[in-house]
Order: sequence, then structure tokens, then C-alpha cells
Amino acid sequence: NLVKFLVIKLVIKLVIKLVLRKVSELFSEKIITEIIEFILKYCQKNDNANNINLMISLSGGADSVTLLYSLYLIKKYNLLDGKNINLSAIYIHHGISKNADSWLAFCENICHEFSIKFFGKRIQLNQNNIKQKGLEDAARNARYKAIIDICKKEKIHYLFAAQHANDQIETIFMRLLRGSGLKGLKAMDNLRLINFENNIYLCRPLLKIYKKEIVNFAKKYNLQWITDESNFDTENYTRNYIRHNIITPLENRFGKGSLNSILKITNMW
Repeated sequence: NLVKFLVIKLVIKLVIKLVLRKVSELFSEKIITEIIEFILKYCQKNDNANNINLMISLSGGADSVTLLYSLYLIKKYNLLDGKNINLSAIYIHHGISKNADSWLAFCENICHEFSIKFFGKRIQLNQNNIKQKGLEDAARNARYKAIIDICKKEKIHYLFAAQHANDQIETIFMRLLRGSGLKGLKAMDNLRLINFENNIYLCRPLLKIYKKEIVNFAKKYNLQWITDESNFDTENYTRNYIRHNIITPLENRFGKGSLNSILKITNMW
């Protein structure tokens, strides 16, 4: 019995040591710390201070999968100083890509793997909206409407999206092209109220994180993700044209510092 007791005690010590090492490792991850700081700063207004309900807008791409996994780790290792987060995720099937069925299944499977509640929603885009606003804007508007409906039903106040620093820079260029003026250069807010009646906030905790950092994180933790073929369509999507023909050449020619300089514009307003 004494030997058994000593063995159990040793195992417990080893487990605690491994957990503490893992926690220390996670706190050294920039993506993890950015998300933790964001939650502690913004996400305690509408929920019980120690019980926060979050929904992740999940596409299956590297960005949203990294966000999903990061939140999973934060919850698993209790990195919010005793505060609990109830996680759920939603995938919106736009019916645009022939691969959308498999992407929906992928998102459902990854949520099942991490024991995260999953919602899959199929929507149909209005052709008139596509003609008036373009495919990109019509799809985004329909997506947010569907997501907000689920958030209302589930009483979720915080919708997390995985837009990052590269997306922010692309948005700046898009605003310039549209003649948005100086105020438009602020680009995307990291926190925006998108439904007044139910106090639903769109949260973007990764706006200071670059795409390369996200991909490196995903590779480090052996995450799997899908690649949307439309990301390479520069004819129908303005954002893609800016990404591949402006942002990437800028970074290749002048380095990451050029992107940092552009990002500083958003802090002027």
C-alpha cells in the first residue's frame, strides 16, 4: 500500500509539472495572450463575470481554426484566472463553392474533437443583393444575419471572428478605393456592437497578429485546415486582388516593417 501511495504521489507530481510547463508555454504564445487580454478587457459586460459565452465564426481556414484552438486551450488550462468560457462555433454554408459540404463536415468534426458545440447553417444568397452590392458584400451581409439569429436564440453576446493584421491592411486599401475619407482609414474595430437589441458584439482579437504568425502557430500545434479556392480569385473579389497584387509585393519588397507602418494609420482615429 505504501509503494502504491508513493507511485500515485509521484504520478500526480509529474502531471502537475507537465501542466504547469504547458501553461507556461501557452502564456508565451502571442496569439494566446492577445486573446486572453481581449476577453478580460471586453467580454464581461453582459454575462456573469465568471461565466462568458462566446461563439466563433468558423470557416475552416487557418485563421478561424487557430482562433478556435486557442480558445479551446484557454478554456482547457483555465488561463482566465478562474473565469469560465462556454464555447460554441458556427459555420455558414453559402452554397457558393462545390466544396462547401465537405467544409461544413470538416468544421463539425473539428468542433467534435475539441468538445465544442457546433452550429451549421445553410443560407441562400439573394441574387438582387449580389447585383447591387457584389458577391463579396452580399455573402458577408447574409452570413452575419444568419449568425446573429443564432446568437439571439442561444443568448450569446460575443461573436469572435479571426480577422488579422493582414485583413486590416487590406481593409484600409479597400476604404481608400471607395473614397471613405480619413475616418474610413480606421478600418475594422476590434469590438463592434452589431445588434443593439440583444447586445451582440463582433470581436476581433487577432487584429495585431499577422497571417504568417497564425500559420506558424497552426503548424506548430499540428492543426488541420481547409483552403478556400475563392481566396485566389482576384477577378471577382477586390480583397483578393489587393492581397495578392498589392500587399504581398509590398511585404516582399520592403519587409514586415512596411505593413507595420500602414497599420499605424488605424491608431490615428
